[in-house]
Amino acid sequence: MPDFFNEQAKTDQKWMKRVFALAEGGIGHVNPNPLVGAIIIQDDELISEGYHHKFGADHAEIEAIKRCKVPIESATLYVNLEPCSHTGKTPSCAQEIIKHDFKRVVISNQDPNPLVSGRGIQILKNAGIEVVSDILREDGKELNKHFFKYITKKRPYLILKSAMSLDGKIATHTGDSKWITNENSRALVHELRHHFSALITGANTIVKDNPILNTRNGLSNPSHPKRIILDPDLICPVESKVFNTPEYGQTILVVNKENMKRAKIKFAASSVDIWECEIQNNSFNLDLLVRKCGAVGISSLMIEAGGNTNFEFIKQGIVDQLNLFIAPKIIGGDQAVTPFEGIGVDRLSDAYECKNINYSQIGSDLLIQAEF
Repeated sequence: MPDFFNEQAKTDQKWMKRVFALAEGGIGHVNPNPLVGAIIIQDDELISEGYHHKFGADHAEIEAIKRCKVPIESATLYVNLEPCSHTGKTPSCAQEIIKHDFKRVVISNQDPNPLVSGRGIQILKNAGIEVVSDILREDGKELNKHFFKYITKKRPYLILKSAMSLDGKIATHTGDSKWITNENSRALVHELRHHFSALITGANTIVKDNPILNTRNGLSNPSHPKRIILDPDLICPVESKVFNTPEYGQTILVVNKENMKRAKIKFAASSVDIWECEIQNNSFNLDLLVRKCGAVGISSLMIEAGGNTNFEFIKQGIVDQLNLFIAPKIIGGDQAVTPFEGIGVDRLSDAYECKNINYSQIGSDLLIQAEF
């Protein structure tokens, strides 16, 4: 008997890994929904599969059912997230599963959404369907960490991305910063952008670099995240690329209360959205800003900014993860800027410590990924 259960667990894990791979097909297109894949197994053979392609489209379970060309009765469905029990933009997946007489449903994670949590599983069990959950649970949570944070905390998952030289500089003393890292690292950054609902940067970055902040480098069917610009003093030029490329997504300019009226006049001819954010201790209250992002459906944010903005996000305690690229170059100069500026901490005991640190090599560069 134990051997049977061990073999069944191995089989479930094998198919769940396939589900995870399918789910990744929705990266960049399903926000703020989760990444979900589904496969249908009958007599140990895969007879159909699907994934959630984009927000508002069929859920993974529905697509797998629709694509199946043979009778489904008594089959097993593998899906990484608990089937939904409510009807919204799409029908209830739990009811569709019951309608097609599945014998068994295997799940990685219970959905944290209070509209669903546990209800989909109970509906299936009440219909006499065997439900197995928690298969590769931690892997499933990692796959959907943006969604889990967004649903449970009502705010987006935040990654701070920066790149520096071996001696900790993000530009020379003249401001030259192109390029510190190698081509492979820069391509990876564009792949990361594809994962996120929005990018956020400061006005100084717009003034100095005039970036578009889109997704490039040959990705097929790339998504372009929203672009959020922090500009309390309204110094960004109207002609900046980020304000004149609506084909690459929405641009949001964040200003203080005193500059709201002037900002609306300055950008009246553009499609830029103007947001007001309160000032607290001479800086934006970034916690309030992030919560507003969550309220409008932004489930993930990547910070690509200069040292002052970066440190302010760290100081206000709202960064979830750090992605720091380090290039094997020495820049030098006591006037050359670093990834984290501002006043800094007074004592080493006040330093902000990272945990769960991972290292990987990107060509000649080093990528450090850590959590706060």
